[in-house]
Amino acid sequence: MLRSIDISRAAMLRQGQFLDAAAHNAANISTAGFKAIRLALETGDVSPATGPDGTDSGTPALTARLVSSRLMTQGDIEPSEGPMDMAIAGEGFFILRTPEGEAYTRNGAFRPDAGGRLTDSQGNVLQPGVTVPPGVVAIHIGSDGTVNATLEGGRMAPAGQLRLARFANPNGLLAGRDGLLVATAASGPAQTGIPGQGGLGSVQTAALEGSNVELAEQMTELAGAQRQHQLNTSAFRMADEMLRLAAQLPGNS
Repeated sequence: MLRSIDISRAAMLRQGQFLDAAAHNAANISTAGFKAIRLALETGDVSPATGPDGTDSGTPALTARLVSSRLMTQGDIEPSEGPMDMAIAGEGFFILRTPEGEAYTRNGAFRPDAGGRLTDSQGNVLQPGVTVPPGVVAIHIGSDGTVNATLEGGRMAPAGQLRLARFANPNGLLAGRDGLLVATAASGPAQTGIPGQGGLGSVQTAALEGSNVELAEQMTELAGAQRQHQLNTSAFRMADEMLRLAAQLPGNS
């Protein structure tokens, strides 16, 4: 009886995590550069749990864990109205300097701050630094990441050189604040380079990469996880009621 309750409880918790992941994906379907989250259940220990005194409790340990990864497929690249918006066609991440250190993103919605530095919507500075000079008429960003500014009078001036980062295992990147990604031992260190070289993608300007979330797929996963959660909730309640009735039988009081 305790085994049934423990199995149902563990299953409810797992299905709750699947629900959270599907809901998070659906909520970010319009977020530029967002990569869908995928959950997979690892095989774990399902042997009976042992109490402090070494006796078998009769309930399964159920230590299998859910492993989270991101679907790193390319999202659709769509034209945007931001003249400094950028999208990566191929592999790589934009590099940002945040208060916590270096972070990475596929969201190329950048704007100049008061000092002319290109930043994201949270004020994190694009690295290496790209600075829009005073009196600029237009900014030109090449597919190789070269940035030039047209000044008043038609004079051209260099404004920076973009570099992109890539990782041996991008699924090892850890989700940080504001949807940014940070490197871990699992991802390996960032390998930076010029866009279009060394396997890195090229840069497209006045464009943004859309989310790679498929709404129909997420709705199907949400419905399935919700149904499984309901079934396990019913099983938990039934096992709990049977345990209550068994406790009321003669000789169990």
